[in-house]
Amino acid sequence: MKNVFLVLFFLSIVSCDGSNTKLKNEGSEGGPCYGNGNCDGDLVCISDVCVDFGELQDNDKGDTGNTGDDNDSGDTGNSGNTGDLDYIDNDITIQDGDIDYNLDSDSDAEIAPDDDLIISPFCGDKNIDEGEDCDDGNKVNTDSCKNDCTYNTCGDGYLYTGVEICDSNTSSCLSIGIGTDGTVSCNINCTDWISAGICTRNQNCSGLPLNAVWNTASSINQTWDETTWVPSASGSYNITSSVTECIFKCKENYSWNGSQCIADVRTDQPCTGLPANASWNIATTISQTWNGTDWTPSTTGVHNTTASAIQCRFKCDDNYRWSVTECELIIPKTVCTGQKLCYDGTTMMTCP
Repeated sequence: MKNVFLVLFFLSIVSCDGSNTKLKNEGSEGGPCYGNGNCDGDLVCISDVCVDFGELQDNDKGDTGNTGDDNDSGDTGNSGNTGDLDYIDNDITIQDGDIDYNLDSDSDAEIAPDDDLIISPFCGDKNIDEGEDCDDGNKVNTDSCKNDCTYNTCGDGYLYTGVEICDSNTSSCLSIGIGTDGTVSCNINCTDWISAGICTRNQNCSGLPLNAVWNTASSINQTWDETTWVPSASGSYNITSSVTECIFKCKENYSWNGSQCIADVRTDQPCTGLPANASWNIATTISQTWNGTDWTPSTTGVHNTTASAIQCRFKCDDNYRWSVTECELIIPKTVCTGQKLCYDGTTMMTCP
């Protein structure tokens, strides 16, 4: 019960600081408890006041007694007292300002608030008091009412969950998923990041058609314009080279027809390699098409008795025949005529 008196004594000191008008900080020693009934550190909440109960515990093993007053030499004390008072004749009331505690003699170490207990209004008591915009009783700064009892508004430095995307802060483009380089800032409504013309990235060019090559750049730097990346990484045909745009051109001996690179064709190519005693089998010139490695068909003539207007072919002259590498003369057997003359293909002679 001695602890009870000490608590009450402490509360009376806490509640009476001379001016009786200044409240201590919420949750601190001698100040009002938080709205959830807790206090800072090891302080305990007793009757809505934060108290360091450990400092009030009496560890004495006995009471040495008092020395008495002017007319009383005092008693010798109670050597067997454990620290608790045996009785209290009357109700003890400690009252200072708006705080009134009442301890009944029939209770043992109980502190009960009087019916007239009044604590001055404070932020966190769940009541909207004078000077407060709101009071939800919590310590959350990300809902509609911050822990200083003001509304959560754009520009106050606190992110309003579910309403604001950002709030008076900056962030990297990479962290918000827009490109890899650059630093974005929050817009005036806290609804989005200002990223246009700021966030950039390096992107590989795409859409290279068959039989084409990139005209210098195969990757480019792009800038975000709030709707898309510019310039586009999709390739386009252009014979003028570029290091900032995705430009392609057709490979050698290919030409752009508006949608693809097609093989070039060359005309009037003279046939070559006509052997002696032979003649071209119709075509003396042909058209050729590029196949990626060579021009076809070849302009080098080949022996073929079947005529062609698109390939270089030759045939042997009359009285000649093809013998793998050349046209050779055909030598007939001696034939006797009715005049007994023989013709061997070159001279006339008398038949034997």
